Amino acid sequence: MKAAYIIPLTRLPSHLEGFDYSIPADVETIITAGSIVEVHLRNRKTKGIVFKIHDSAIQTLKPIGKVMPPECAISQSDLQFLEWFSSYYAVSLSVAALQMTPFLDGTYGNADNEQRSNTQRPTLVYSPSYHLRIDHYRQTIQELQGQNKQVLIICPTIASVYMLTRELSDTFPENQIAVVHSGLGKPLFRKNAQTLRDGTALIGIGTRMLSFAPCASLGAVILHDAERQEHKQYDSHPRSDSRVVAFARATIEGARAYITSAAPRLEEWVEKDKSLIYQELPADINTTVIDLSDEMRNENYSFISDHLAGLIEKNLREQKKSFLVLSAKGFSRLVMCAACSYIFTCDSCKGLPRYSKTTSSLICSTCSASRPLPETCPQCKGMHYIFPGLGREKIVSYLRQLFPHTSIGEATVSGKEANSMPSIAIGYASLYSDYPHAYSPLGLLGFIAADPVISMADIRATERQWQADAACMSVASSQKADIVIQAFNSRSRFIQTLAKMDFPSFASNELAIRQGCKQPPFSRIVRVFPSARAKVSDADRMEVRSRFEKIASSSPQPFITITESTSQKSKGELKELVMTIEMRYHPLQLLPDSLLKTLRSLPKGFLHDIDPL
Repeated sequence: MKAAYIIPLTRLPSHLEGFDYSIPADVETIITAGSIVEVHLRNRKTKGIVFKIHDSAIQTLKPIGKVMPPECAISQSDLQFLEWFSSYYAVSLSVAALQMTPFLDGTYGNADNEQRSNTQRPTLVYSPSYHLRIDHYRQTIQELQGQNKQVLIICPTIASVYMLTRELSDTFPENQIAVVHSGLGKPLFRKNAQTLRDGTALIGIGTRMLSFAPCASLGAVILHDAERQEHKQYDSHPRSDSRVVAFARATIEGARAYITSAAPRLEEWVEKDKSLIYQELPADINTTVIDLSDEMRNENYSFISDHLAGLIEKNLREQKKSFLVLSAKGFSRLVMCAACSYIFTCDSCKGLPRYSKTTSSLICSTCSASRPLPETCPQCKGMHYIFPGLGREKIVSYLRQLFPHTSIGEATVSGKEANSMPSIAIGYASLYSDYPHAYSPLGLLGFIAADPVISMADIRATERQWQADAACMSVASSQKADIVIQAFNSRSRFIQTLAKMDFPSFASNELAIRQGCKQPPFSRIVRVFPSARAKVSDADRMEVRSRFEKIASSSPQPFITITESTSQKSKGELKELVMTIEMRYHPLQLLPDSLLKTLRSLPKGFLHDIDPL
C-alpha cells in the first residue's frame, strides 16, 4: 500500500516530526513529495506537507482527506531547505516546516523542481559608503531581471525594510517589489507572498522570515546590513540566524548570496577569500576627533566640546538637525552619597543601578529592578547625592541650558516623521541608522563619548559597538553631514580605526585576541537553558549536564568544554549550560552528530541556541 509521510503544519511535541497516512486511489496520480494536503490529526483537520511517498505494510493508516491543487505544492528545493534547517538547528521537521507556514497560502506560477547545485561561493561586499552598497543592489537586480530571476533582500528590522524600499522604488516599479514582514496584516502579507511564489514580483524585501519564502525563480539573496544582531532570532524557538539560513537557501536554490555591510561580522570577515569571495567598494568618510580629556583640562566638564557646540549652533542657523549618539540611559550611571561616598546598589542582584531624573528612581541595568531614590543615605543619613557618569537625560538638560529656545529631546522609535523630531536629538546609533529620514535634513552626527565599553561577560561588545557606530556614520555621510567623534582616549586603536572607517585594521586586532582565547569565530558556542515558562528542577539540570559531559568525554575531536553560567533576569536567576566546541566557524557546517542528536532529544522545558549572539 502506498503511504505518504506527512509533516503537519501545527505544533507537535519535540519528539514527533510527522506521521504516515494512506493515499486514496483517486489521488495517487496527483500527489507528490511537496504536495500540501489536509489530514485528520487528533480529531481535527490540519494542513500538512508531504515529505516523501513510500510503501507501507500497515493497513490501518488514516487516509489523506484532501489534496490541494498541484500549484499549491512546494518545490523539491524547498523540501531540501527544510531538511537542512532541521539538521543544522537540531529541531524536528515539524518545527522547520512551521517557519514556512505563513507563505503556504498561495500557488506557484511554474514551480521548478529541478535539482540544482551551486558551485559559486557567497560574496562579502564591504564598503563604508551606504550609497555604493545600494548601487550594488541595483546593479545585481538589473542584471538578474534580464534573466527573469528574483532577488530577496533580507533586512535586520522592519524600519530598515521600508528605508530600503524607498531607496529602490526610485529605480524599480512598485508592482515588482514585494514587502514581507510580520508587521503586515494577513491579507497584504498573503498578497505580497503570492507575488513571490508566482513570479510577479522580482524583488522581495523583508525581515529574517523572508528567508523561508518560496520563490518562482530565485536568482540572489542579499543580506542587508549583515552585521546587525537583529538578523539573529533571540526571543523564540528555534533561534535561527538569517545569515546562515540565507547561505543555505542560496546554495540549495543555485542562487547567488551577498553579505553586505559597512563593518562585517568577524565570522564572515575571517572567511573572506576562503569560503567567501571578498569585494570591497572603497569610500572616504571625513570625521573630526575630539579628546574629552583635553576639554576637561580646559575646565569644560559638560561632555559637549566647544567644537561640537559650535557645529550644533551652525546647524540651527542653517535649519538642519543634529543627532547625538549616546547609549547610556537615564541621568547618571550611579548615585553616590556626597558625605560618606556610599554607592547605591540593586537590592536584587547587587549591581549598580542607573538614576533616572525623570522618574526619580534607580533602575538596575542587570535585572531591570526599579525603586525610588531614598531621601536620605542609608549609611549616614545624608541628604546630598552626587550623580557621576554620563546619561542622555544629563546631556539633554545641559543642552537646554545652552540652547534654551530650541527643541531638544531623546530620540524615540515612535516618532518617525521629520517634523515630529526635535532639532537636536539624542539616542543610540542604530536608531538613526533605521530612521534617517526622520532627522532630515541632517547636518551633524556627533558621538558624545565613543570609547568602547569593555564587557567580561560579552566578548563581542567592542565589535558590536564598532559596527553600530560605523553603520551610523555610513548613513550620515551619505547625507553630507559633519561627523564628530568625542572620546576620553582619542588615541586608542578603537577610536583611530573608527575615525578612518578602517575595519580591516580593527578586525585584525580583534581576531588576534579571539584566536588567543579560543573564542568565536575560532570556536562554536551552544547554550542550553530552561524555557521561561518551564519549572526545571536541579535534578533535571544535572541530568542534562551529564548527557553533554558524556559526549565531551567520548569525543576528543573536536574538543568540547562545558561551563555553567548564571545570569540575572527580572524574574530571578537563569542557569544555563554553555558549550564551547573547538571548531572554526563556517557557514552551513554542522556540529558533531552526537551533539546535534542530544540537542534534539532534550527533556521537556529545555531549549538550545546554536551560535548565540
